[in-house]
Amino acid sequence: MPTGPISINVADGIENGDYAVAQCAVVSYDNSLSQQIPSGAAITLTPRMLDAGVFTVTGSGCQGLPPCSGYRMVDGSQTCGIELHAEGTGGQTQVTATATLSCPDGMTDACAAYVAQVKEIEPRGGSTATVTQPGHTQPADES
Repeated sequence: MPTGPISINVADGIENGDYAVAQCAVVSYDNSLSQQIPSGAAITLTPRMLDAGVFTVTGSGCQGLPPCSGYRMVDGSQTCGIELHAEGTGGQTQVTATATLSCPDGMTDACAAYVAQVKEIEPRGGSTATVTQPGHTQPADES
């Protein structure tokens, strides 16, 4: 079941006025909804790039945060990091993270109610952030 609300911010991505080869996407899962993650259930995050060949998800954390790949959130608002490495120069793409709710037997109603509340707030189940390779130039504004 997709869940949310997830926010992603790219941090530590600019060095000396240029985009860095290694960047950190900080993923936060806000569990401040009126209905919390059901006791015994867990949210597992899966980061991915929307375009292949621009950045690689290393599987490591960053900024002292645990890695998001397979990160299990069980209660409260939590944060993890996605370390990204540019595979070239001049490109740009988006990083996203999807969340999956694992629910123990006998908790189906509580988990279904939680997912329904999340989908009402964030129907797509996640968010994206733009990451930019070194050497990328923004197109001129055509207004």
